[in-house]
Amino acid sequence: MSSPDLPILQAVQKYAGKMNKHFIGGKFVSGEGRDNIVSVNPSNGAPFAEIQAGSVKDIDTAVQNAHACFVNVWSKVTPHEREKIIRKISAILEENMDFISALDALDAGLVYSTLRT
Repeated sequence: MSSPDLPILQAVQKYAGKMNKHFIGGKFVSGEGRDNIVSVNPSNGAPFAEIQAGSVKDIDTAVQNAHACFVNVWSKVTPHEREKIIRKISAILEENMDFISALDALDAGLVYSTLRT
């Protein structure tokens, strides 16, 4: 890993260590799960994040919320508005590509620079 990669990887590790909630119903919530999942960088075996495992109830709640959102909101959005929303999501992903690539590199044990080509 070259030195220019270090700041982004350090920022990603700091962020990854805080990923301990579930995004359900449009907000981050603590789940009912009691177990944690440790994400390990396979290139060196070092843990870089601990994530709360979801319970069956957490998953059911997430599915119910997603279904309700689809039925009550997304299905009523016009194709033109859907396109605008999807293009906005695409722009946000592109703006954050360095961060996303660094997170993916840690999770997959890859060299960060190979993900940006």
